[in-house]
Amino acid sequence: MAGFLPGQRVLTAFGYRPLADLEVGDAVVSGRGRLRLVVRTGSCTLSGALCRLATEANHVLRASADQPVLGRRDDDPPRWWRVDDLRPRDTVAILRESVRPQPLEHIRPREDGDGTVVLHEERSVYAAGLDWVPLVAVDAVPYAGRVQGLEIEDDHSCVIEGLVVAAFLPAGRGWRTV
Repeated sequence: MAGFLPGQRVLTAFGYRPLADLEVGDAVVSGRGRLRLVVRTGSCTLSGALCRLATEANHVLRASADQPVLGRRDDDPPRWWRVDDLRPRDTVAILRESVRPQPLEHIRPREDGDGTVVLHEERSVYAAGLDWVPLVAVDAVPYAGRVQGLEIEDDHSCVIEGLVVAAFLPAGRGWRTV
């Protein structure tokens, strides 16, 4: 039941916004640095472990134990890791911070050659590439309460509290979509 503690912030075209404030149709920055639309939001009740990941670069993510995060261990290639499978010294992906998102007005609906409407351009709003930062802490505490989630079109990823995370809502499993 992947999800995030209420109050976690998502990177949008206009900077970070609380997850709870996002609505279907809002544009967020995907893990590939592209603006993508939110297609669903939801919440559910979690009764289990809530994990905290803290990086050397001062990013702190609070998510359910099974939330996927893009990471690597040792010299292995990057892959999606459950939060509770990560450990200190593993590295997690963040987008390079040297380039700011382009203003949303650069991304306008346009008509494709076949008459379909395209809502966004296929281009990065960040410099291509990821940076990898080491984790300094991975903690789990019992938690009974609400977690929030969202689903992003296309690559199903976004940036929450600086980290590249998977962004999809599993069918059923107690999720109430908004």
